[in-house]
This record gives sequence, structure tokens and C-alpha cells, in this order.
Amino acid sequence: MIIKKYLFQVVLLCNFTLIVFSQDSNIVVAEGSEAVICGHIVIVDALWYYEGTIKADISILEKQNSKPITGGYKKGDEITISSEPGCTYYVYSITKTGGIKSKGEVTLSKSPPVSGIDVKKDIITQEEHSSYEIGKYDWYVESIRNESGKTIANITITKNTALIENLVLSIGDLVWLGDKLYKVEVIQNRSKFIKTDPEKIYEPLPGKIEFKAVMEYINKK
Repeated sequence: MIIKKYLFQVVLLCNFTLIVFSQDSNIVVAEGSEAVICGHIVIVDALWYYEGTIKADISILEKQNSKPITGGYKKGDEITISSEPGCTYYVYSITKTGGIKSKGEVTLSKSPPVSGIDVKKDIITQEEHSSYEIGKYDWYVESIRNESGKTIANITITKNTALIENLVLSIGDLVWLGDKLYKVEVIQNRSKFIKTDPEKIYEPLPGKIEFKAVMEYINKK
């Protein structure tokens, strides 16, 4: 009985250690929020966008109200929280998803981001009544319709089926798609066919929304 109890405690300890290690090796900090890492306060002050690259202003405080050490970081940069061993991290990712006012997040990791082929597109097209996977999020183009003299697109953003944001977009609006910023360039309502054969049923083509990559944006607020 004593042996079984001891083994049970060992299993619990191993499981707990794995969980703690996992949390320490990957840390997600939302824009405008903070986390305590290596005994220091790490604050993601703001995310900004320049020459097609999203960057993060990150402050490191030894304690509350102390003078911050602030720097601008991009994906792949190293960030040293303190001089203690094991307190240097990589900026694994910087992402935003949704409307221009949406909050982004920075992921810090012990491992550098995996290098791969950059397949960023200058133009992205999404069709009405279709779903699109963007990072951890699902975008669904619910409808495209005319309203008050202009064409708008209704898009729902979910994560694991939980609603994150409802977007009502018109031409010229800005949206974040992962780590890139896009502008709504085209919104086209359903195309209608003219019936020439009474025995055939023609379905209208779905509407579409087209996003064009933006190279620079600074939130003046």
C-alpha cells in the first residue's frame, strides 16, 4: 500500500513538472498586458507595422514602477529578460487577427521559430458562404449585401467554435490576417445570370471580398 502511494506521488510530480516546463517554454502575452518571467515584469506595450513587418514594443521591468528597458522586436529576435541562466527567449510569433482595433499577442519561446518559405500573398480573395483558416482562427464570410448605398461584407471570426469577433467591412477598411495587415480593396455582391433556357436552373455566383496587402500602418492613438 505504501509502495503504491509512493508511485502515485511520483506520477503526480512528473505530470506537474511537465506542465510547468511546457508553460515556461512558451509564454503568450497579449498586447497591453504583462507577464512575470524570470522574476521580471514583461509588458507588451504595443504592436506596430512597418514595411510589411509586424513588430512589438516590449518593456522589461525589474519590479513595479522601476525604469523599463524597452525595445522593438520582430519575429525571430532574441529577448533577454535577465542575466540569469535560461532567461533568454526568442520572439516566436507576433500576430493580430480581426479588425484594425483588435488586440494582438506575442509568443515567447525557448526555441527559435521554424524557418520556412514565405508565402505571403499581396491579394487574398474570400467568397461568400465560405470558411477560411487563418492561423488559430476560422473566418466565415457570412454574407455580402448592399446597405445604405454601399456593399458590405459580414464576417464572423471564431476560435475552437467560440465567437471572437463580428466584422462588418466596407471598401477601405483595414484588417489583420495573422502577422500581415490588409485593406479591403473589392467587395462584390452576387453575380446574377440571365436565364436563356427555361429548362435549366442557373445559380448566382457567390459574392466575394478581396484584401490587398498594406506595407505600413502606425496607430496614432
